[in-house]
Amino acid sequence: MIRWDRSSDEMTVYTADTFLIERLKSLDAYRLIREYTQGGQVVAADFAADKKLITIRKGRRALTDEQREKLAEQLSKGRAERDEKPFQAEIDT
Repeated sequence: MIRWDRSSDEMTVYTADTFLIERLKSLDAYRLIREYTQGGQVVAADFAADKKLITIRKGRRALTDEQREKLAEQLSKGRAERDEKPFQAEIDT
């Protein structure tokens, strides 16, 4: 769970996923705030980090078969045109 408010530049992240706990511990940008234990084992944790680390994206758009085919053709055409042009390195003088 990710929590933040408008008055702070920091967010908190709560997770009970042990893989994610270890991953966040290994990243310098995330600061461990609290570990929750049960029977001597870590079962959850809270972390703090800068809100700038989060990117919220739109989901994938649903394409019809026709749209998918048209996009594939456009990509193929663009790649072919790109590959036809000789590579010219720009050198600053």
